[in-house]
Amino acid sequence: MRVLVGMFLGFAGVMLAPGAMAQNAVPCGERAKLITMLDGKYQEGLSGFGVSGNANLVEVYVSEKGSFTVVMTNAKGVSCVIAAGESWEKVAPVKRLTSS
Repeated sequence: MRVLVGMFLGFAGVMLAPGAMAQNAVPCGERAKLITMLDGKYQEGLSGFGVSGNANLVEVYVSEKGSFTVVMTNAKGVSCVIAAGESWEKVAPVKRLTSS
């Protein structure tokens, strides 16, 4: 079962600095290299994205087999894996009820 710890090992080659993993506790590095690794190793493609906080880009990458990775990129262009797992399920948007 793929877990975030496995991502630490897989992403080690794209880290910005050798000690970055221990300092940050999450794998961080160049966005392009991370996306290439997610596509090549896990066959994950972009499923959706949004902006969080002070211009942080949050992206969700998903494979057809259900593995997923959540990546956050800050305004300086540094990307970090903030979650990863299995059994991702796509659901239809829920219709919101509004009060009149």
